[in-house]
Amino acid sequence: MKKKWPATIIKFAGILLLIINAPAHAQRLTYDNQSQVIGAAAASPEGGRVLLEKLFTYCSTYGASVRIAGQQALKDWKTRHQSLLDENVIVKRELFDSINKSSVPEKDRNTFKHMFEVVLPNTIEAQFKAYIAPIEGINNQEAKADLCMSYVKSVADGKWDLRNNDPVVYTFLNDRIAAHHKQAK
Repeated sequence: MKKKWPATIIKFAGILLLIINAPAHAQRLTYDNQSQVIGAAAASPEGGRVLLEKLFTYCSTYGASVRIAGQQALKDWKTRHQSLLDENVIVKRELFDSINKSSVPEKDRNTFKHMFEVVLPNTIEAQFKAYIAPIEGINNQEAKADLCMSYVKSVADGKWDLRNNDPVVYTFLNDRIAAHHKQAK
């Protein structure tokens, strides 16, 4: 299901990258237009996966039980999100294909690419640092492990699932997935 994205969508989709990957317990995101939803769908849930992998890799240094529980929680999260992750790749590819083939001015194309190649990774890194800051502020190893386990538990409990922290993007991706299945029949 290859989509040709209107130039206005391509031009403004990158705006959303500044606010994607809201953590599960943060305020839900709101979108002003479909372009922002498409931009978020091109960046998420992949951005969430990267953040969780970084966080759980960091936390794995606080003991085998944290490492094992974190690996399982991440594996389960990936299983719950696999179709969304797959569709995320398709949306991103379609956007990049359209921006490279369309009449979008080079300056706008470069800005859009910069959002994905620089701003998104920097945003994920900033979020990662925000999550580990409280852990690093604790002097007790056991308390550090406990805080890491609270992150693991929140992921295991589904609090980091896209359906809970960004239902608009979740619905958008699921609607696309359903359309693919319908088209395949």
